[in-house]
Amino acid sequence: MPFMVVLGLAGFVSALSLRIAEPMVPLLARDLSVDTHLVAFLSSAFTLPYALGQPFLGPFGDARGKERIVVLCLGILAVALLASAATPGYNVLFGLRVLAGLASGGIIPLSLAIIGDRSAIDQRQIAISRYMVAVITGQIVGAPMAGVVSDFFGWRAVFYLTAALALVATLLAYRSLHPEKVRVKSTISAREGYARVLSNPKARICYSSVFLEGVFIFGFFPFVAIGLEAHQMGGVREAGFVIGGIGIGGAIFSLIAGFLLGRFGRRDVMALGGVIILVSFVAAGLALLWQSQLVAFTGIGIGFYMLHSALQTEATELAPEARGSAVALHAFFFFIGQAMGPFVYGWAIPAIGVVAMTTISGLVVCLVAVTARLFLIRADTYRPR
Repeated sequence: MPFMVVLGLAGFVSALSLRIAEPMVPLLARDLSVDTHLVAFLSSAFTLPYALGQPFLGPFGDARGKERIVVLCLGILAVALLASAATPGYNVLFGLRVLAGLASGGIIPLSLAIIGDRSAIDQRQIAISRYMVAVITGQIVGAPMAGVVSDFFGWRAVFYLTAALALVATLLAYRSLHPEKVRVKSTISAREGYARVLSNPKARICYSSVFLEGVFIFGFFPFVAIGLEAHQMGGVREAGFVIGGIGIGGAIFSLIAGFLLGRFGRRDVMALGGVIILVSFVAAGLALLWQSQLVAFTGIGIGFYMLHSALQTEATELAPEARGSAVALHAFFFFIGQAMGPFVYGWAIPAIGVVAMTTISGLVVCLVAVTARLFLIRADTYRPR
């Protein structure tokens, strides 16, 4: 089986696992007798360990073989999801989401590094965009699937289904990627690898940008269902469809990526993505009907992937001899931002309101996109030592 297909399935399962808890927040709160704002932190329970594991998973992949670590992490993810389906209470579920997040952190970032190893820089963003179709599909399917399945069969069924898919992905990855035959490709230490990555001035631009993406874009997700229920405009099912709009937007971008990159270039596409995010976030804050929010989230998805795929491509070239470490740091800052996001929104929404907060978020991300474009162009003269 082609390695891109296998990596795509792994990325699909990882993305699916990430998004399944968010639309089920009110349902989990009622069933486990926990406050909804506390259950919203299940998002951070996944994303924070995802981020904190990156400084170790990246160099480990460089040293021991990226394919080998991808297979191992898929297996651990399958076990964590299966145990989540049988959890007796919130505290155990929280711990299992931590384990699932840690394992998932070794899948998409190292898959991107593998793609970087096997594709030239001038074709890499296209290859990454194609890989991201599978990840995006997980984003599209994850939240709506969780909303629909939990509505009809309960939230435990969502975890059982996702665990089964993760197990299939593990077996196929083991058979197709042949991790037992992978040879060590990097002889530099983790410390030296990170030193080379961070010596590139583009690293500061890429990592700060994805951190702010995580805070201001993804921090809003756990509060979608809460807002819909508060306005009596929907529940977990509708929230799943709204959040899935991010993936729909990403899929749209993947179809037009070749045209946009050929017409405008990677850096201008970044800036245009920031403008689209600003307009869409303002619309998301003003919309009350879930259908209108779905349209707004689709716009956010288009803009986000225009910006994020460019930053991912830049990250794969920060230090080619330590590509696993470079991409792992990219994921580290991105998911640290995602982990902090619910805390930021949890404080800001009661204090200043949804409309003000989504407007601020759109402005911040738009500024990030425009600033990153400018400074990456200035840093193009850098040559690795």
